[in-house]
Amino acid sequence: MSQRSWFFVHDGQASGPLSDLHIRTLLASGSVTPAALVWTEGMTDWGKASEIPELWPHGAVVPPIATVASPDQMTEADDGALTLVAGPWEMIGRGLLFLGGLVLVVPGPWAAASYYRWLVSRLRVPGRPDLTFTGQPGDIWQVFVGLSLVGYASGIDRQWPEYWWVQIVLFPLQIGLWWLVLRWAASHLASEGTPLPIAFEGRFPVFLGWYVAYYLSILTIVGWAWVANAWTRWNCRQITGSRRRLVYQATGMEMLWRSIVAALGCLLVIPIPWVIIWYMRWYVSQFRLTSRVAAADHGAGSGA
Repeated sequence: MSQRSWFFVHDGQASGPLSDLHIRTLLASGSVTPAALVWTEGMTDWGKASEIPELWPHGAVVPPIATVASPDQMTEADDGALTLVAGPWEMIGRGLLFLGGLVLVVPGPWAAASYYRWLVSRLRVPGRPDLTFTGQPGDIWQVFVGLSLVGYASGIDRQWPEYWWVQIVLFPLQIGLWWLVLRWAASHLASEGTPLPIAFEGRFPVFLGWYVAYYLSILTIVGWAWVANAWTRWNCRQITGSRRRLVYQATGMEMLWRSIVAALGCLLVIPIPWVIIWYMRWYVSQFRLTSRVAAADHGAGSGA
């Protein structure tokens, strides 16, 4: 059964797909117990990990567990939109702490890890109870320090105009650092204490290309909203490791008029916290989890 994708059951929820190496790692660490039900293509039903030689060759004896539905029978059970449950002041406060950490350079990694832990804790994801972020400041501390230093260096042309070219040279480096942050954030998610095998697989050259397209689209005054939406959909397609796929459903016009309203509200200063939380709650609600099987079936039907 080598090179297969595995699913396992935790608290009644099917998680996966996982590679052979990944599920063995979870078994070795205790995140997946020998009594856990697992399933992969070719198996007629779920089986205990302790009874599958490829995963658990020790032959451990565990109590019987009731049979549950296979993954293809569970794929639509928990589909739905994401929700953000943060308040206006905590959203502003956390954002300022994050930016402040980057400005001060040294606290940047701690501020970033704290911000992502808070943000993930405020997300409500269908089928993923008690979602948490497990990343630590020491994971990629040099990336956040690099972002802070690049940010300072990019403004050198304001003091010395003859160094206008520095910002252009540093642009790919800055985008590369944010690409690493995205990969780090996606790979450090857990549900009820169980690590999720989520990963962002988007290639850096394409990611950089989207950034360039977005900045160029700003010259069109309104076209940036459609480019931003297309870029977000591409990002969603690069997320792997889940039995469901993440889709983004907002239109360019919806993003455009909401962004205009948010910008006008921020000009009044006082409404800023409420304007930002209104915009962020809408933005998060445009992300939806849908069954990969159902999506494949729909695509096949359309092709026919």
